Amino acid sequence: MQTTFNIIISIIIFSLLMMIVVSVDGNVKSISRQLSGDKIAQEMVVVIVELIDHDFAKIGYMKTAPKFKLGALDSNRITFYCDYDNNGLMDSVSYYFDWEASAVKSNPHIHQLYRKMNNQNPEKVALGIVHFNLAYFDENMNSISYGKLADVNYVNQIRAIRVRLRVETQFQIENHFGSAYWEKVYFPKNLNL
Repeated sequence: MQTTFNIIISIIIFSLLMMIVVSVDGNVKSISRQLSGDKIAQEMVVVIVELIDHDFAKIGYMKTAPKFKLGALDSNRITFYCDYDNNGLMDSVSYYFDWEASAVKSNPHIHQLYRKMNNQNPEKVALGIVHFNLAYFDENMNSISYGKLADVNYVNQIRAIRVRLRVETQFQIENHFGSAYWEKVYFPKNLNL
């Protein structure tokens, strides 16, 4: 009788342990899938940031004031001038975020960031951007309000630009869109000239 009882208790304990192992394994796999979605989003941010880093370093290169296009600066768009390809000709580079339409049906949060060079057609920068925001600062890091950015005197005071963006994956993984957030304040050296 005692042996039978020990066998039954052993089977119950073994069953409980197996249920715990299966549950932990399922949780680990779920978290792993969610983290892989976040890693994909981080890789998307890297691609976007490399382009923005390259372009924003050229703001105002070989250009006297104004180095920005009047009326083309706000929270989600910027147009600046520079000799982009170092050929002696002034180029204009624009970024603008389209809040209107969703870029993909599988994730309604995603909108499109565009980049435009001179008079060329706008190009899509990357897919997956759900938030894009620009802020402008003077030499003392005082914020310049968007309403003042139509005035050349305030535009000429810009010494720093903060860029914030958030990216999400196109598809949900475990009811979760992988996401990554990035923020940087740029101090283009040509704005101090």
